[in-house]
Amino acid sequence: MGNIHDYLLWRGDLKFSQSEFNEVDNLILCKLALLDLQDIPIPEKGICLSDLKGIYLEKHGDGENLGLILNIGVINLFKEAAESERFSKVKVLNYVNKIDKVAEVQFSVTDFELGDGTRFIAYKGTDDTIIGFKEDFNMGVLESVPAQEDAKLFLQSVCENYKGKLRIGGHSKGGNLSIYAAKSVSPEIQDRIIKVYNNDGPGFRSSISMEEGYKRIKDKIINIVPEYSIVGVLLNQPEDLDVVKCGARGFYAHNGFRWEVMGAEFVRAEGLAVSSQIFDKALQGLEENLSFEERKEFTDTLFDMLFSTGADTFTELAQKGIWENLKSLKFFDNSEKRKKVLDPTMLLIREYFKTAGEVIPDKVKESLPDTAVEAVKHPLKVIEKAFRRDDEKSDNKENTEI
Repeated sequence: MGNIHDYLLWRGDLKFSQSEFNEVDNLILCKLALLDLQDIPIPEKGICLSDLKGIYLEKHGDGENLGLILNIGVINLFKEAAESERFSKVKVLNYVNKIDKVAEVQFSVTDFELGDGTRFIAYKGTDDTIIGFKEDFNMGVLESVPAQEDAKLFLQSVCENYKGKLRIGGHSKGGNLSIYAAKSVSPEIQDRIIKVYNNDGPGFRSSISMEEGYKRIKDKIINIVPEYSIVGVLLNQPEDLDVVKCGARGFYAHNGFRWEVMGAEFVRAEGLAVSSQIFDKALQGLEENLSFEERKEFTDTLFDMLFSTGADTFTELAQKGIWENLKSLKFFDNSEKRKKVLDPTMLLIREYFKTAGEVIPDKVKESLPDTAVEAVKHPLKVIEKAFRRDDEKSDNKENTEI
């Protein structure tokens, strides 16, 4: 089955004025929004992808270090798109990149002009920065995060001067930002929005279904998730998801390069895979058992731990080895900090295996070897040994037995 690279080979010879914009085009532009353009001046009239390619590759080369999270396939996709008839004359009109560790915000957006009289605003998802991931975690704790407000303000600023039709989209966190921006702007701007694409992005903590702004754009939203999604199922209702087939599992299913394409659309799946359902229900169980304060303490403590290594990105954290970094810390000498990180982690693991027992069919369970039962227990013991110290054992001896 084909993917977005194959799509460019098939449809890349037709301009948007010849073959209308589709959902696969949306994902391609959202992937191109991952490119770091902050050291490339954008002319007032914009720069087309065919011209941008040479400038970008001269500065970054073919093998730019995208970090642990992003895929080198982004560079290859960029080159393929820039050399195609369909995307070569697409212009980058605006680019914003903002990372603020103090304000706990990671925000980036690229404004594309398609050449058919419309624009596509692509919000970037989470990058390699630790602060970017903390903001993602905060989405599961807070009612709103700074990047969402930035997304709204950017859309408003674009529409002050541009009065035409536009589409909005994003991958991962960028998908969430696209919905937030679209539901937060004026009705006049909303009327000009053609579609809002959320590509495997998380939903919202609070119910936004009753907000008037959301009601006005609800029918324009497309929530696309791979069948093995672990991100797009977060805080989203299953009935609102457009599930597509994917040739990869787990986190590798998230990046979009293995989503199956047939013609000008993604191949639909029958529904979410069992593993995705288990993960989603386990997180729901975790939320039901933790208060707002406990969730916030867990997030703050976990990321304080990561920042205390001196790393700002996961690439830096991995250069020495994540576990080696953490073992060298005095961070866990404080038993209260250990508890704030360990207890929710243990609860999530318990919920995961509890849910697995409810979701996996009995006939499948019967086929599992006895060692599989032990495998369920081992991760819990390993985590406890890694985080709990001798001074805890005497006080919590009963709690360490799983």
